[in-house]
Order: sequence, then C-alpha cells, then structure tokens
Amino acid sequence: MNEVFDKIIIIVSFAVFVCFMAYLYRWIHSKLPFPTKKQMATPLPPEENPANTLHFCSKIIGIGLIFSGLYFNLTDGISFALFDFFIHASLACFFYVISIYIIDGIVLYNFEYKDEILKKQSFAYAIIYLGHTLAVAYLIKVIMVIADDSILQLLFLWALTMVFLGGGSRFFHVLSKISFNKFMSQMNLGVALSYLGFILGLTMIITTSLSRPLEGIESFAIEAFMSIILSLIILPIFTKGFTLIFRIDHTWTNEDETSERATVAHLGHGIYEGALFFTSFYLTGSITGHINFGPFYP
Repeated sequence: MNEVFDKIIIIVSFAVFVCFMAYLYRWIHSKLPFPTKKQMATPLPPEENPANTLHFCSKIIGIGLIFSGLYFNLTDGISFALFDFFIHASLACFFYVISIYIIDGIVLYNFEYKDEILKKQSFAYAIIYLGHTLAVAYLIKVIMVIADDSILQLLFLWALTMVFLGGGSRFFHVLSKISFNKFMSQMNLGVALSYLGFILGLTMIITTSLSRPLEGIESFAIEAFMSIILSLIILPIFTKGFTLIFRIDHTWTNEDETSERATVAHLGHGIYEGALFFTSFYLTGSITGHINFGPFYP
C-alpha cells in the first residue's frame, strides 16, 4: 500500500514540475525580442479577441505535445530524473520558440502579428500559426527521441528538419490553386484551412524521412533527403487519383472575388484542398516508410 502512495506522490510531483517548466517557457518567451513578447507577458482575456486566443492557445498545445514525448527516468533517483527532464525540456522549448519564429518568417513574411491579430483579428493568420506550432512541436518531439541524449545529434537533426520544413512549405504555392498572399490579405479562411492540411501532411512526410537509425550524419542526411524526393514523386498519384476517384469538380467562379458567393466558393475549395493535401501526404509517408521488402529485394 505504501508503494502505491509513493508512486502517487512521485507522479504528482512530476506533474507539478511539468507545470513549472511550462511557466518557465512562458517567462523566457516573454523576455525574448519577438512580436508576441507582450502576448506572453500579460494576462489573456479569451473573450476579447478570439483570433488572439487561438494564436495564444496554439503555443499551449505545442508545448504540451513536446512535453508528452519526454520521460522521467527514475533509475538513478528522483533528483537525476528531474534534472534530466529539465535539460531536455529546456532544449526542446528553445528549439520550439526559434523554429516557430523561423517558419513564420518564411511563410508569413508579408504579414505582421500586430496587424493581423491585434488589429484585424484574422482567424486565417491564427489558423496558419496553429499549423506551424503543431508541425514544429511534433517534429521536435520526434527528433528528441532520435537524438538519444546527444546534443550534437539534436542540433544536426533540428537543422535538417528546419531545412525540410522551411523548403517544403514553399511547395504550397505550387500545389494550391489559391493565391496565398491575396487571400490572406482578405482574411479568407479557405487559404488557412488549405495550408493547415498541407503543413500537417508535410510534417508526416518529414517524420517518415527521419524515422531511421542515426548511424552516421552524412548517410542519414542523404537517406532522409532521398526519402523526401521519393515522396514528391509518389504524391501526385494520390492528389490526382483522389480527385478523379471521388469526382471532385473544383470549378472556380467568375464572379467578383469580394462577393459573398465567391467567398463561400473559396472557403469550400480551401476545405477540399486541405483534406486532399493531408490525406495525400499522410498516405505518401505511409507508402515510403511502411514497406518491408524482406528477401524480395536484398
């Protein structure tokens, strides 16, 4: 019975420590010279600006996703377990903040947080930011496991991941029929939902490319890059195939794009693209990563 109470006390202590790390993340974020510095430093009234609430809560979801991938190892005692978690969580938070800043700079370079969220209350901007936090958090969670306590390997994996994510995000302009900058300026949710499906699907492909033993930095990078190339070759099979199989007729309206009917049409097209991108990317990752050739190909 005493053993059960001891486990409960330890688990509660670890939960409190995770909350402390979340507070530390917010405090550090509020001190960094980012546009969202004030957002993290002041209390949030959720009802005042829903777009800002979504933007803020995206960070909470992301940090929770990262912390869920870390472990407390009690082999060498509680003190060591807390210290080990503190180091890994601090590194993860650092990479998380920097990565979001980088990917936002690549994708949303024409748009500012103060204008889009504080002034316009743009849900399109907030949804795209949500996609970035989810993508970055999940990828950091993955590379923390692959790095296996090696800071050098973690730095290499993070740099490689940001190259894949930053470079891959530019393909949205190639795959989507929606003009990103134009519809973002109009705060159209269609472009945001389309991009959300795209970035989450791209995350699945990058995760698949990284899911291999890290036996050598050079060979790992080459194999990961070749996996990405292979995925790009397979991807059109799914995007074109599903469009034909499910008989999607994505006809654009010739009406004035500011009209209500055109806005609804663009929203519908964005939903269609987001679903198509996510499904196609996800299946592409499954095809490239879940084939066991066995003795078929020695």
